[in-house]
Amino acid sequence: MRQQRMLRRLSAAEFDMIRPLMRRMKDARIEAARSVLVDGLSWKEVADVHGTSRQSVGDVVTRVWGMWEKHQETQLAAENLVLPPGWERVTLVAPAY
Repeated sequence: MRQQRMLRRLSAAEFDMIRPLMRRMKDARIEAARSVLVDGLSWKEVADVHGTSRQSVGDVVTRVWGMWEKHQETQLAAENLVLPPGWERVTLVAPAY
C-alpha cells in the first residue's frame, strides 16, 4: 500500500519570506520547489516540466520545507524571548545593502 505524503503548502508570501535562505540554490531548483509548494503541482508534473526526476523534485521540496520549518522555529523563539527589565523589542525592516 502506498503511503500518503504530508501535504506541504506555502503561500507566495511565505515562500518569498524564505527566498533569501536559498541564495546558494540554482534558480531552476527554486522554481521547482515553488511549483510544488505554492502552485500545488505534483512532483511528477514539475519533474516533466524541468526535465528531471521526481526524486530530484522531492529532494528540493524537502530541503525548502526544512528551511521553512527552521524559519518558523526561529520566529517562535524570537517571540518568546524574555527581555531584561528596561529593554523593549524593536523591529527593523530595511534594505540589506
